[in-house]
Amino acid sequence: MMIMFHCLLIDEKVNICVGFSEIDVFLAKFKKMDHPREIGDWTNISVLGSGGFGTVLLWRSNTTNEYIAVKKCRIQCQSSLTSRQKSRWKHEVEKMKELCHPNIVKHKPLPPFLEEELNKFNPTKLPLLSLEYCDKGNLRHTLILPENLRGLKEESVRDLLLDISGAVSYLHQRNITHRDIKPENIVLHTWPERERGVIYKLIDLGYAKELGDATVSFVGTLLYLAPEIFSNQYYDCSVDYWSLGVLAFEVICGVLPFPAIMGTAERFRAIKNKGPEDICVYKSILGNLQYSTQLFKEIWISTCLKDHMEVWLRKALQFNPTLRSAPFPTTLNIFNQLNLILRKRILTVFSVYRYEFYSYEFDECTRLSTVRQWIARDTKIAENDQLLLGIIDFDNCDDQTLLIHCLCEYHWQILLTHRDASRKRV
Repeated sequence: MMIMFHCLLIDEKVNICVGFSEIDVFLAKFKKMDHPREIGDWTNISVLGSGGFGTVLLWRSNTTNEYIAVKKCRIQCQSSLTSRQKSRWKHEVEKMKELCHPNIVKHKPLPPFLEEELNKFNPTKLPLLSLEYCDKGNLRHTLILPENLRGLKEESVRDLLLDISGAVSYLHQRNITHRDIKPENIVLHTWPERERGVIYKLIDLGYAKELGDATVSFVGTLLYLAPEIFSNQYYDCSVDYWSLGVLAFEVICGVLPFPAIMGTAERFRAIKNKGPEDICVYKSILGNLQYSTQLFKEIWISTCLKDHMEVWLRKALQFNPTLRSAPFPTTLNIFNQLNLILRKRILTVFSVYRYEFYSYEFDECTRLSTVRQWIARDTKIAENDQLLLGIIDFDNCDDQTLLIHCLCEYHWQILLTHRDASRKRV
């Protein structure tokens, strides 16, 4: 009998070659056909995602137009699952029902009759996990868009990192370590209350674990994995700091700090050999490894935010977990320090005259006269020669006017030009 082979890549951990006979293929197709398309007034709209063990289906009520995502075990035979896999699945379902945070996808109870019918097509009898539906897909889909090849815009970076760090902090307060923070486990949902209309939520607690002091087990996704997990050492919740740092670098720069083009062992050696201040490694044109303590220049975020994030990343991406867990000089932990950074007010000034961006950190006491002094220092355009353009007429503002009164909330950008635009370029 003819044998067909299909290769699967699961979380970059291992390539598995699985043989299917013609009968197996026929039975697999039959099982898919046997899965109900409709149950009562509920319709199966699509498959939202599929991983090593689970498949997430989207259901919609034709009566109320309500959506619900249902995660079920994709393994067809219960005997094919180990006791550890079953335990992990049940643990995720139980935890998701207990958690309540705006940036963690919420458990959403299934209507009893829908749950009863779905369980008829659930041969493993493992509990179904029903969740709220987030309508804008996962973060990976956003990152691969052409406009995001150099990372996300500053406003999106702020929103995303505030949301996800808040979710991880919430888990840690309950002694839960996620252990698999990555773009595929972050989903976007429409959120009219926010100016940019999007809220970010953490999903998939399949690898989450309640940690006391330390543990040893190899789980997670290699590119986001803390080095102590990879080297099979004891670890604690600081493994999430590392993954959050990798994520932060990626959403800011559009690429990973430790590239996937390296082999697994080579990447680990590069990480192990980096200095305590290094936050990324890359290969030069000649193929040599180069280390850097800075984010790349070709990114969207302001220089002010870039400088603050580099300091934070040097902590989050410490190879030594003890140094990674140590508080900042401000005595703040890694979450509170990030929160402080992301909530800073930063004014971005675009000089039409020089075709350059400048950025300045300000607070509620900063006066317009101070900003003009900063601009004069950096652009060599005298204060009286500066023409500032924004949502208001700056010429009608006294120099003692507070800057915060000259700007709209979340719109901290102004244009700068020379009053005599025809004057020779400085």
